Parts: sequence; C-alpha cells; structure tokens
Amino acid sequence: MAIGAVMYFANAFQRRLSTALVWLGDAIAFLSRTAWPPVDLLIRIWIGERAIVLSLLVATDWAMAASMASGSYPIPVPGPWSTSLSSLYLLASISLIFGLATRVGAAALLALTVASHIHVAALDLNLFWMAALAFYVLLGADRLSLDRLLVYGLKSSPLPQISALITFLDVARPALTGIYLLVLRLALMLTLLLARRSHVDGHDDDNNADLGVVACDLRNATFWQCGHWAAGTHR
Repeated sequence: MAIGAVMYFANAFQRRLSTALVWLGDAIAFLSRTAWPPVDLLIRIWIGERAIVLSLLVATDWAMAASMASGSYPIPVPGPWSTSLSSLYLLASISLIFGLATRVGAAALLALTVASHIHVAALDLNLFWMAALAFYVLLGADRLSLDRLLVYGLKSSPLPQISALITFLDVARPALTGIYLLVLRLALMLTLLLARRSHVDGHDDDNNADLGVVACDLRNATFWQCGHWAAGTHR
C-alpha cells in the first residue's frame, strides 16, 4: 500500500514536472520570436551609438578620445592613422545599427575592442562588448535588420556562391549558437576561478601576517621587533 502511494505521487510529480518544462520551453520559444528582435536592435543601437561617438572624437579631439578610453570607451592606442580609424568606427557602427553586413561590422568593432582592452585599459565594458560582438560575428543580426530583408532576395540570386553561403549560415546557426554559448560559459568559469584564487591568496597573506604576529609573541620578542616584522610583511 505504501509503495503504491509512493509510486502514485512520484508519477504525479513527474507528469507535473514534464508539463512545467514543456510550458517553460514554449514560453522561451515565444519570447525568442517576439521579445528578442527588439532587444537585439537595442543592443546594436547602443553599441553603434558609442562607436559613432568614438569616431567623432577620434576625428576631432584625439586627446579627449584617449582620455575617455581609459575610463569608459573601448578605443585602441593612438597613432598617425586616426583618420582611418575614425572612418572604420563610423562605417562599422552604421553597419551594426542597420544590420547591413552585420558580421563584417561586428568583426571590425570586435578587433578594435580587443586592441583597446590590451593596450589602453582592461575594462568590464570591453568584456561585454567582446561577448556581444562575438555573438554578432557568429550569428549576425536578427529579424529587425537589413540583412534579413535582403536575404530573401539573395537566396534566389543568379550567383550560386551567395545562395550557397546564405544556406550554409542558416544551417550552421544552431551549431554556431552552441559553440558561442560553450565558449561564453568557459570564459565565465575561468573568470570566477581566477577571482576566487585572487580572493584566497589575499586571505592567505592576511593569515600569514597573523601567524607571524603570534610567532613573535611566542618567541617573547619585543613589541618593537614584532611591529617591524608586521610592517615589513604588509609593505
């Protein structure tokens, strides 16, 4: 009797769990069709607007651009090619905002962001830009883009290479999405591990300092000597 009751409740729980998971999957699919395209457009506009600001700053006031780069804007190191850099920022940002040749524009901005992160300042904003731009390099823009409007006409293009490329990108989209998410999870895991290691190392240094003070006391050293030791430890 008891076993039968347990099996009944277990089956009921399994059915409810299956129903909840199906409902969750349907909700995610619905949001991906309705909510994600506007969010995708807003992200592209936000990144593109900042890139346009950078292009104008590089073209007009390089000192101001370099100063802002050290605080909140991804921009690479200065050089004699500031005019070309400004044009590249402008064209890439327009490409990203309107979703026209999105992968090319995102790849250009991604390269500039990596250069900024390495040569100017290691900012959290740079990491977010890298993650977002890598997504657009692999998967392109969503429905609210010129790429999606042109793709239907290009599929029937007399040039077989273009049609084959579009078909390949459509077929490879699920695989590219999985690869992107895997790399993103690995990067987050590595970041958390490094942060935890730094936190543990900091605690180890504090513990070593405390143990040293205790050792000084056990050796009946003078307060002056222990003070000198602690100062040298924390220096």
